[in-house]
Amino acid sequence: MDNLRRAIVIISTVVLIGAGVIGFMFALDSIVESAQDSVVDLMPTGEKYSSGSSPQNTASPEKASDCSTMLFVITDKSGNAEIVFTATADYNGGKISLIFYPADTSVAVRSEDGSSELMTIADYYKNEGLEKTGAAVSGILALPLSGAVSCNYSTLSDLINAFTIENGVSYFPPCQISAKSVDGTNVNVKKERARFTGYDSIKLISFYKTFDNIYDAELIKFYDGTRLPQNIVAATYADAFVTEKLTGDIYAYCLDNYAVFFNSFLEKCGGKAGENFPDKLSLSVRSFKEDSIDAYVIDTKIDPSGSVLVYAGTLTKYDNNSGSIASRKLSGEALNQLIKSLY
Repeated sequence: MDNLRRAIVIISTVVLIGAGVIGFMFALDSIVESAQDSVVDLMPTGEKYSSGSSPQNTASPEKASDCSTMLFVITDKSGNAEIVFTATADYNGGKISLIFYPADTSVAVRSEDGSSELMTIADYYKNEGLEKTGAAVSGILALPLSGAVSCNYSTLSDLINAFTIENGVSYFPPCQISAKSVDGTNVNVKKERARFTGYDSIKLISFYKTFDNIYDAELIKFYDGTRLPQNIVAATYADAFVTEKLTGDIYAYCLDNYAVFFNSFLEKCGGKAGENFPDKLSLSVRSFKEDSIDAYVIDTKIDPSGSVLVYAGTLTKYDNNSGSIASRKLSGEALNQLIKSLY
């Protein structure tokens, strides 16, 4: 009888231990999945996405299109992030999509204790570097990156000059600018169509705020001291540049040399470009059309604390029609479809 009792006790102990181990493994698996979810699915406010808050990336890896998305961070002389955007090239579909992320937009940053705090993209770049900034920016729309590079305005100016030779990029500014920028640069831009070379292009897209925070009646119609007007100009200027230099009736000089231009540009950049860029673009350039270039800026809103700007869950597509800015907001299914097309 004692032997029977001992056997029952031993068997019960083994069962309990086994159940405990299995339970621990399930719990561990749940914790890992939960941790992964908190990394991938955090909203800029630090909260988890609900099923309706973010585009669900259901694009199949077998999709026929061959898309590549790169992050570009343009900095000032001091290395501060000024303009942040992704460029997605669908090499087979002949489409280029540009999405701009105002540098004063805040993203959620997790600390070691698991809590989160909000930090602007500019501050995140300054404190954490390009690679982590790439992860943070790509997480806003859950958009995978094939590469991320950074450069200063001077390097960008050199790239623009290489493409424009001496004839510049045709662009119609949405506002007349006659002011001193925050860095002390005098910016004088007329509201009329002109051809912008590298130096003038940089003055145009870097302006967002006056040196003394004083705005004349003409300037205040468009600029308000935030990064949004700057990003609208940068987005529509980039649209004009890509459309003129990489599509349609391209100058033979640009067509023959732009791979050289891009490679020279990338050598001066920090970070790493996507695999086979710009070689893939070189093979596909003739398939890009003037109407297949789209420029977007993410929309922002004041967070519940009332102190910072966060992603509002929508994008706005901008077009410059002879100095008049047209806009179209994308949300819901339209936004889902756009994100899917970028995979």
